[in-house]
Amino acid sequence: METTKATRIITIDKPKLESLFRCVVKVAITGALIEVGVLPPFISQKKAYELYGEMNVRNWIKWGKVEKIKDGDKNCKVRLSRLELEAAAQAFSCCEWFDVNGYCDNIKS
Repeated sequence: METTKATRIITIDKPKLESLFRCVVKVAITGALIEVGVLPPFISQKKAYELYGEMNVRNWIKWGKVEKIKDGDKNCKVRLSRLELEAAAQAFSCCEWFDVNGYCDNIKS
């Protein structure tokens, strides 16, 4: 029995394509700034809540899109990857218009 992979064709209008490219560029710029040392690669969980919204960050952690980094036990400060946070933020930002058709379900799972 032979199985075939279904192909889905998505048509994107120019404004949505421009928005998608802006999202990609924001993540790329963040990565470049981290690499050259302008931005620190990690930020505190508290700072992440301020920048991206507490519920967004909590959900991204719960869904496995952003990993908590804790250097010790008990009352140690939690760090989060700035690049992972930015990538999650841009993915959800750009996916708002796809989500209507269920194209972004895999981001949340």
